[in-house]
Amino acid sequence: MSLPRLSLFVALIACGAACNAIWGIDGDYREVPGAVGGAGEGGTGNVGGTANTGGTSSNGGGGNAGCGYTMCGNSCVDVDRDPRHCGGCGNDCKDAEYCSGGECVCRPGLTLIDGNCRDTSSDEKACGAAQEECGGSTDFCEAGMCVAACSPESDACGKKCVDQQTDPLHCGSCSTPGECATIEVCVAGDCRGWRPALGCTACPCPDACTGTFATCCSYPGDAALVICVDGDCP
Repeated sequence: MSLPRLSLFVALIACGAACNAIWGIDGDYREVPGAVGGAGEGGTGNVGGTANTGGTSSNGGGGNAGCGYTMCGNSCVDVDRDPRHCGGCGNDCKDAEYCSGGECVCRPGLTLIDGNCRDTSSDEKACGAAQEECGGSTDFCEAGMCVAACSPESDACGKKCVDQQTDPLHCGSCSTPGECATIEVCVAGDCRGWRPALGCTACPCPDACTGTFATCCSYPGDAALVICVDGDCP
């Protein structure tokens, strides 16, 4: 092995995890050169570069050198929109929630009732705007109304009339595994992973949506939230 190649090999070993951020080995969202575990205001990143003044440091998050958002470990994260780091690093939203403005709230189309996010368009215990409990001869709930049975266009999950092709609470199945995780959307009856399109406000987003998450879409029910999806758009 020549001396230049030997020197490069030794340098790569010494670099270790720090180089993950430079070459994107970590693969979690967007990696930022010179900003691994960056510090807060006036702090310095571990691998070259100085953190921006006012860099965010929340729940263990580092500064935002070269990132523009928040460093959570080696990942550049938008804590205003990321359901895995909502409002701060490591703050996970529940499956029926998503992250909006740094707060975990019910997914679009769901309503917070007694501490749980429920779909009043199909929930027979809280059906429609009046959150009526269906019963008697009209004990099913479809499109926010108590009915005698689900229409042929809907799938009956108990007394709930749903669309298993798009419903994140009953995606492809009536059972518990049919509920998509907070980092998933329901696409043609299949829960598909997604991530925020960092730095992009309208599709297409070729720089943000890459690799596994290459499809640029709008989040279901929230057109302002641009996301990168693993597969087709919901």
